[in-house]
Amino acid sequence: EFSALYLRYEAVSLSVAAAVLGDTGAPELDRWQARLLAEFVAGGILNWVDDGDPARDEEVVKRLSQGARGMAAAWRELPPEPPTSSDDS
Repeated sequence: EFSALYLRYEAVSLSVAAAVLGDTGAPELDRWQARLLAEFVAGGILNWVDDGDPARDEEVVKRLSQGARGMAAAWRELPPEPPTSSDDS
């Protein structure tokens, strides 16, 4: 039962993150960025639930939101670079 809930959460969070970030034209980079952004937000929430003071919940939401926006903005400024060959021959 938990597995189904997690898979649904994962699909929605990755979809939202991908929409926020946009398409770089490099599918593997897009998947990585979406997963990292979703993990940043989810991890921030889980860490706050473990250690935080509920009286400061609104502040933490603002910090997570600002951090996610900053991450997305910084990544949008970087165009994907073409893959380089690791073959030295």
